[in-house]
Amino acid sequence: MNETIVGKPIPRVDGVLKVSGRVTYAAEHDLPNLGRAVMVTSTLTRGRVMKLDVTAAEHAAGVVAVITYLNVPKLPYRPQKSAIDPSGERLHVLQDDACVRLLADGRAIVESAASDMGPGTYTSTTRVASDALGIPPDRVRFALGDSTFPYTAPHGGSQTMASIGSAMHTVCLALRAKALELAAADERSS
Repeated sequence: MNETIVGKPIPRVDGVLKVSGRVTYAAEHDLPNLGRAVMVTSTLTRGRVMKLDVTAAEHAAGVVAVITYLNVPKLPYRPQKSAIDPSGERLHVLQDDACVRLLADGRAIVESAASDMGPGTYTSTTRVASDALGIPPDRVRFALGDSTFPYTAPHGGSQTMASIGSAMHTVCLALRAKALELAAADERSS
């Protein structure tokens, strides 16, 4: 760090332009074929997504794609060197993974490298898995914090449920569909 500037005012070459409204911001440049992304979040402060129908959005004028946890492409992340990556933290929303095992007695074990530092990760993830699998929460065991478990982003910034929740929901729905398919095909199943 250059200690000759500590405690001294630094002239902002763009300061006058900004406070006078004469600066041109990046969003004000009109480039050909420029796409813009819009994040649409829930209008409810509390609730549960039971169905996600994006048909109207997909057919709206100018829409190129609607990306949800069901169709998001996986990004090629480099391994993170430490909790604070020198190259800058990357947003891992919709990029995490989970492993869910359904046992013969109807219990489920969910594994993720996520951590729980007080925000209720055990409770919320258990509830997501319970709902998606269609089994009571007391039949779900959530194992976390082991680096051998499927990858999750570092804990922080209220990202945990945004990332692991969608991954777990997707995996649990796929597992439930497969279990129902196998049960329907087995004549011994009641």
